[in-house]
Amino acid sequence: MDLLLHIGGAKTGTTSVQRFLAARRELLYRNGICYSKALCDGTGNHRWIVPLCMGSQYTDDFMTSRMLRDEESKDRALDAVLRKFISEIDRSRKECKLFIVSSEHLSLKLRRYKDICRFRELFACLFDRIKIVIYIRDPIMGSISMMSTALRYGHSIQRLPEPTDKYYHNAFSYGDTIRRWREVLPEADFTVRRYGRDFLVGESVISDFHAKMLPEFKYMTGRTNHSTNKSLSLTGMKLLYFLNQRFPPFAKGSPVRGRDLACRFMSFITDDGSLFLPSQSQYDTYKSAFRESEDFLLSNYFQDSHELFCGAPRLGSYDIDLAESEFRSNSLIEKLELTWRHISNNVE
Repeated sequence: MDLLLHIGGAKTGTTSVQRFLAARRELLYRNGICYSKALCDGTGNHRWIVPLCMGSQYTDDFMTSRMLRDEESKDRALDAVLRKFISEIDRSRKECKLFIVSSEHLSLKLRRYKDICRFRELFACLFDRIKIVIYIRDPIMGSISMMSTALRYGHSIQRLPEPTDKYYHNAFSYGDTIRRWREVLPEADFTVRRYGRDFLVGESVISDFHAKMLPEFKYMTGRTNHSTNKSLSLTGMKLLYFLNQRFPPFAKGSPVRGRDLACRFMSFITDDGSLFLPSQSQYDTYKSAFRESEDFLLSNYFQDSHELFCGAPRLGSYDIDLAESEFRSNSLIEKLELTWRHISNNVE
């Protein structure tokens, strides 16, 4: 049985692919493909795979949300997940030719060679072959999308982060990511796909994943042009920037109940088509920061292309600062705060 490892990248429709596959888990299994259930976080994302590789000293929002804060509780949980995962692989081997694991956190969080080596030690021996796929996108557009997601989760990010920001740089330095995985797993088949309507089969990451990674699976029925985690409008980003300062995402170490629903409502009412557009200077800074990575990708995977992405995106005339917005009216803020409290406080 082969392993198909979908490692991201961040903000390239991974959530859409994961939820689509998870919703068709039984159909996939009947056709010889296992989409792991043991590693799922409940949404289709195989979030458990990273802590399994990094061990009990690792912590993140996923572990914290499961009240796994000390090494003893983490060890117990990780041991149970690992045993469940290996058992799932053993059962699937009788019926399936392909096993799928998907999480963008594999490229986001496994940045050290020793962590990827740990993946190899744990799982490479369980499969006949390993196929790795990563989707890539223009770093500055990915950063804007990631900024939008951070605002949804309660962070107060005022401006587009610099490409030197460690988290953002790691997320979009695709050359470094690919080199690292290729060095640890040289025998793996590596596929790099570009994210964007001009590059995706059927202008959809789901259709593209199906066509390129699961070509023998002929029963991928249903809507494939939808997306999840849609980026906020510029108006929505400005609004959440202000609300996040007034309503922290955590209280006494636990996520605030109802915040997700309130956030979705605010996203809906501000979906006015306004865009967060980077300035020419921001675009130039990003291009310079990721030039070596893009040159590596062009020379190794896209030799027939003169440029990695389709030129410069639509640009604005100035650097946007979310703090400089129309949400300064005390009466407007008061009404929005009352609406936020009403929605979040009425979640059972």
